[in-house]
Amino acid sequence: VGVGDDLYLLARGNDGMRTLRYSPDRGAWEELAVNDPDWSDANGWADRANYGTIQAIAVDGRLFLLSRADSGLRTLRYDPASDAWEEIAAGTSDWSDAEGWTDPENYGSIHAVAVGTDLFLLAQADDGLSTLRYDRRSDTWIHVGPGG
Repeated sequence: VGVGDDLYLLARGNDGMRTLRYSPDRGAWEELAVNDPDWSDANGWADRANYGTIQAIAVDGRLFLLSRADSGLRTLRYDPASDAWEEIAAGTSDWSDAEGWTDPENYGSIHAVAVGTDLFLLAQADDGLSTLRYDRRSDTWIHVGPGG
């Protein structure tokens, strides 16, 4: 993912999430935020159906990481000053199994989209298209537009 002049590479392994940034001066990748966030199988992240929903996206010069987990949607933002991921929009369960989002066939339709300074999520749910926008003021996802 390109963020400003930086190039990031993210991957989820058995020991957690790996975040790397390319250093053109060294001509090499530097590892950042080791095991943060910890999406390891040891910490309950063993549902491989969720792996394909992990998406990194640049919005307004910031790096975001989104994924659909069994407990719902996870939204994180990378803070380069602290070299850590911070969870945002906590408690969002719009796409959780508890809310009826149990069809793994829909997972591939989840797309994070940056439009200007806004972050949107679009997905096909069993009852139609779901469109959400991240609201920075309330730190939550809000539904926008009708389903269909």
